[in-house]
Amino acid sequence: PMVLEKTAKECLKQKYDKPDILMFSVINYDFRFQRPQQFAKRFSENGHRVFYINANFVNKEKVEKLNENLHVVDFFSDECNAIYYVPEWKGFLPWFQKKMDDLLRTYAIRDAVVVLDYPNWVWGAEYLRTAYGFKIVTDYMDDFTGFLGTTTDDLKNNCIHMLKTSDAVVSSSQFLHDIAVKYSKNVSIVRNGTEVDHFYTAALKEEHKKRPVIGYYGAVSHWFDWEKVCYVADQMPDCDVVIIGEITEYREQLEKHKNIKLLGEKKYQELPKHLAYFDVCLIPFDTSTDLIKATNPVKFYEYLSAGKKVVTTEIPELEPYRDQYVYMSNENETFLEYIKMCLKGTDTLKSKEEGIAFAKENDWQHRYERFAEACMTAVPKVSIVVLTYNNLELNKYCISSILEKTAYANYELLILD
Repeated sequence: PMVLEKTAKECLKQKYDKPDILMFSVINYDFRFQRPQQFAKRFSENGHRVFYINANFVNKEKVEKLNENLHVVDFFSDECNAIYYVPEWKGFLPWFQKKMDDLLRTYAIRDAVVVLDYPNWVWGAEYLRTAYGFKIVTDYMDDFTGFLGTTTDDLKNNCIHMLKTSDAVVSSSQFLHDIAVKYSKNVSIVRNGTEVDHFYTAALKEEHKKRPVIGYYGAVSHWFDWEKVCYVADQMPDCDVVIIGEITEYREQLEKHKNIKLLGEKKYQELPKHLAYFDVCLIPFDTSTDLIKATNPVKFYEYLSAGKKVVTTEIPELEPYRDQYVYMSNENETFLEYIKMCLKGTDTLKSKEEGIAFAKENDWQHRYERFAEACMTAVPKVSIVVLTYNNLELNKYCISSILEKTAYANYELLILD
């Protein structure tokens, strides 16, 4: 209690002129570094205190401060090990209320925007809006019902409820936008992006191995077109097909091919080192699934940050860039021919420099700025009116106090003398 009291008092002394961000995650912060962590990091760098609530409830309870404004929060539950498997919320809500009430008191959180990355948090988010007035923004980044292992009626129903109840919805693709507008009037699109400075190092350190390398990094699961990858490996025995990432399906089929190299999961910081020796980059997704129809693939922008040639299946979100920054085909023979053209240098895709320039236009910083603007549309504008008759010196103190201690996201200050 002494520690908590000290923390709250310290927070109350600090300048507080931007709303806090309570981000209820779909993945733990230390998992694969993706859209949620990119936004959390940039909110913190732009002066917002961010409290990133981890999705798993198995670790010891703690709040880890990653930088001046970014806090990663671990809650523990002996009844449920992750947000994906939350039991009936009526019984789970008291646990959530206690955890969040303690967090808000400890860090003197007075004004905040709730960002939902996963539907099962929605009932807790509604409690925070009712009890504290915080607005709810959904970052609608995936067709959540397309993930095997979490596909339940509850998840689908929670997703619909999340879209209906949110004060604003930000979708990452046109497919998801078209779903969201059925339930919400305040919907915008902010697609995925890339951290150019991070992946551009692969262009600076580009290397070529003795055997050409056809590369992919990311998860390998039911949406991965393994048959196409095996076909490429069979047809190009003098090339290596390198796959980096967690493999939950099709390992047996992939391991049958000697020139398919499975390197396993690599940390985000290590990816440029491997991208540097990729001669052609693949995104071989099964486009028959709604999950992929809804996907705006992050790795497309990351590959281009290093000026790489990209060959993908016919992912709807990449159609605007077909035959410019990416070759696309669902047909094995054509897919293979595109790879060969890129390896031989007979392709007509944009140059390395043009690809990097395109990636810079799609940097996560630009995406964050649009996302932050969309979040603020959830907060109605209010007027703070100060009535005064002369009293210049006292009014300076009053106005300074308002400006330095008001974190509400959308207000105007009117001074009437």
